[in-house]
Amino acid sequence: MLRAHQQVVQTTRMQSRRTKWSTGDMSGLGDPEKAVKEGFPGEVCLGGRCNGGRRCFLAPGCPGPASCSCLRELFLDGNSISELPPAVFSQLFRLEKLWLQRNALGHLPPSVFSSLGSLTFLNLQGNALRVLPAGLFAHSPGLAGLSLSHNQLETVPEGAFAGLSNLSSLTLSHNAIAYLPAGVFRDLTELVKLYLGSNNLTALHTDLFQNLTKLELLSLSRNLLATLPPGIFDTNYNLFNLALHGNPWQCDCHLAYLSSWLRQYSDRLFNIQTYCAGPAYLKGQVVPALKEEQLVCPVTRDRVGYQAPGLEDREPGDSWDLVAEDRAARKRCTYSNPEGTVVLACDDAQCRWLNVQLSPREGSGSPGMTHNAAQGWELKSSCGSVRVTVSIEARPGDP
Repeated sequence: MLRAHQQVVQTTRMQSRRTKWSTGDMSGLGDPEKAVKEGFPGEVCLGGRCNGGRRCFLAPGCPGPASCSCLRELFLDGNSISELPPAVFSQLFRLEKLWLQRNALGHLPPSVFSSLGSLTFLNLQGNALRVLPAGLFAHSPGLAGLSLSHNQLETVPEGAFAGLSNLSSLTLSHNAIAYLPAGVFRDLTELVKLYLGSNNLTALHTDLFQNLTKLELLSLSRNLLATLPPGIFDTNYNLFNLALHGNPWQCDCHLAYLSSWLRQYSDRLFNIQTYCAGPAYLKGQVVPALKEEQLVCPVTRDRVGYQAPGLEDREPGDSWDLVAEDRAARKRCTYSNPEGTVVLACDDAQCRWLNVQLSPREGSGSPGMTHNAAQGWELKSSCGSVRVTVSIEARPGDP
């Protein structure tokens, strides 16, 4: 049996209670599924009846309960609604909150919410939406809370949220979003919370969050992100809660910006389960705990070794100043063996960091080091080469 919910709103009291209606006690509503398909004329909504202990969802100033234009809150969640006619809400001019979660909606007519100019909250989570029509929310500029989680969205069009300058909370988690246009959040200047977790995002544009100066919480957890572009959070002055766990972070020189940002602005406890997926010698390390000198990149083409953060790997024949390149190379050099299991970071004064992976890789057949033994490696970089020797000496413990 199809069910709907009624939110109780009184004009003289702030207290409200929720009453579940079924077809057995909805004498004025008749068949709820038919009501959704045909719209909500006054006699179907309330039938002029507010007796039996029920209250009407009346908006302040309404003359009486006979018209649906007085509805303020409407609960249609947990039904089997698979389709909404374009004019289904056409008479609900004063509706402020609409619950449509946990239905079977696969698509929405572009004009379905066009009469809801007073809407402040809309919940569409737990449906089967694949696309958002252009202009879907354009006639609800006062919308403050919008949830689209647990749908099947693969992308969000550039103008999907155009004009929603009052939106403070947006939930897009648990979809299949693989791409977000650079300007999709451009108009959301009041946004405080943005949930993008549990999607298929592999990369984000540098300007994606550019106008979100009031953003305080951002979830990017459980995506496919390996790195983030430099400067992506430079205008998010109030962002201190950033969820990053569950991504395959590649902890090399391209992650230097994010690593630095986390050290300065983010609560370290917030990302204690955010781990490096690579390279091999940093796999499993906690991202916020990394030091700058650990974030190095392999140098390809005619160079051997690793490149430190900030040293660009330019194409041959460009305008790169070779003198500046040599100066930068002398200032910071990161040496490695071909397997990447031994990495040494040095500057012009001293060597500051050494990482040695002694345990063999799976299937390599190379044994680890035994006690009272020494092993040496020839390490190379664009600066030249060095030899590193590690000796392990076993000593008896204190009596």
